[in-house]
Amino acid sequence: MKKWFQGSTPYLSFNITDRNGALVDPAAIVVSISDPQGRDVSTDQTATKISVGLYYYAGWTIAATTPGGVYTWRPKTTDGAVIIEDTEFEFEVMEY
Repeated sequence: MKKWFQGSTPYLSFNITDRNGALVDPAAIVVSISDPQGRDVSTDQTATKISVGLYYYAGWTIAATTPGGVYTWRPKTTDGAVIIEDTEFEFEVMEY
C-alpha cells in the first residue's frame, strides 16, 4: 500500500482494460476518495489520460490537518463495454 504524508498530493495511477485485457479508453472516467470513516473527501473528479488505457488522478492535496489512516479511492465509468464497478484501491495518510 502506498503511503503519503500530510501536505502531499497523492499520484493515483490505474489502467483500463476490456474483458480481453487490452488497454482501452472510456468516454469519461472519474475518481472519488473516501476517508477512513467512509466519508467522501473528493468526489467524481476527472482523471487525466497518460496514453491509451493509462490514467492518473492527482487533484487532491492532503491538508496538514487531515487525519492519518487508510483512505479509499475509486475510479469509475459506465461507458458501454468498459465498466468499472466496485473497484477500490487504498493508500495510507501518514501524520507528521
